Amino acid sequence: MKPLLILFLIFFSSICSADDTSWPVMKEFDEELLAYADGKPIEYVKPLTDINGNIKYLLVCRGGSNEYTASLSDDLNINYVSPLTCILNDGGTETESSLLAEDDSPPWHTRGQFHLNDLVGACANYPEYGLLRHFRLRGFEITLSVIDVKLDKQGNPEQFNLRISLRQDVEIKSTSAEQPGFLNPHIKGRNCDKVEKGNDTRMCRDWNQGGPWAPCKD
Repeated sequence: MKPLLILFLIFFSSICSADDTSWPVMKEFDEELLAYADGKPIEYVKPLTDINGNIKYLLVCRGGSNEYTASLSDDLNINYVSPLTCILNDGGTETESSLLAEDDSPPWHTRGQFHLNDLVGACANYPEYGLLRHFRLRGFEITLSVIDVKLDKQGNPEQFNLRISLRQDVEIKSTSAEQPGFLNPHIKGRNCDKVEKGNDTRMCRDWNQGGPWAPCKD
């Protein structure tokens, strides 16, 4: 092989390596959280470590009554919304900025937010917005799965288990959660009775213009 060709291949290889995002290889886990819909506090704080034991992320799920989540907002300066909100933070500090978001939406407008009507009827079965939700990012996939839903006499959820798991997938390169491939059924003009494939427009803050919402540029 000619020296010039060898130099070109080395240069091309270095460019490709520089563009290839390499995330830490995370430790896998599978756990369950007992959650209540009658106002009892829900607390789940899980530091996520790589295979070497270093904390890379913090997964937090909190919920309960409106009064309790309001007290959390006062104590933590983070807006948790009833009945249950899950947030994924970069590093080990609990903040309102969630990697479970697919754009600049706050946690209560992400698929990390669970509402009671998401757990029953057609909405429970709607892909990625109901009982089963996948979040793919940074070389891993987090799955939130609601199971064993118990209903009261009126047919409303009163207790359920939230299964939380992480599995490695080095092919996932996205910095924040990938879009799920299904349209949000809770947007005005839609409902859970009709499953629609696709992705909604990602919305971001344009801080160069003072912070208005606009379609994300990437």
